[in-house]
Amino acid sequence: MLKIRKEALYSSMGESLIFFNIVQLMKKFPWNNFFQLVVKNIFDEVLANCEDKAFTKKMLESSGVGASLVEMAKEASFKMDSERMIRNGFMALCVHIANNLQSRTEQAGAETGKNQEDIVVIDYLDQVGEDWRDFVSGELKKSNENNKKTLGGSVNRAGDDEDDKDENNYDVQMEKIMARFTNFNQMLS
Repeated sequence: MLKIRKEALYSSMGESLIFFNIVQLMKKFPWNNFFQLVVKNIFDEVLANCEDKAFTKKMLESSGVGASLVEMAKEASFKMDSERMIRNGFMALCVHIANNLQSRTEQAGAETGKNQEDIVVIDYLDQVGEDWRDFVSGELKKSNENNKKTLGGSVNRAGDDEDDKDENNYDVQMEKIMARFTNFNQMLS
């Protein structure tokens, strides 16, 4: 319905509780990945493609997404029955939406002329208040740093010629192992 871009639909959806209910369902079903994809697409569509700034403002305010993200970030970890702590299911979605909102404020700060859409988002986040700023400097910053970490060790970078010469390099060792395996298979057949 958002992609139809009709004023009547925007007006009806903006005045309804549909976005509030969607955000509440995010909290209620933290492990439902299919629902999270739909929510991600909704917020991406509104924040990136919606040209009706009044609707964007109504959507942000009626959904209460800013305060909800702050609230959900307080439950960033989930305690399993085995007493092991893991990342809560909705945190990837929270981080994604928060980064989209935050990028609007950063774009406005980087440009001399502020985009009308960016001003709507900035005003909304200012209404959320100090809790939002604490969330951005705390949990969101920590989550973004964790998400940037490389899993499984080092990554080869283009231009690292020294790695190719090093006999202890993982890739060189793997090539030697695969060559021996290939030679062994050839001897068997």
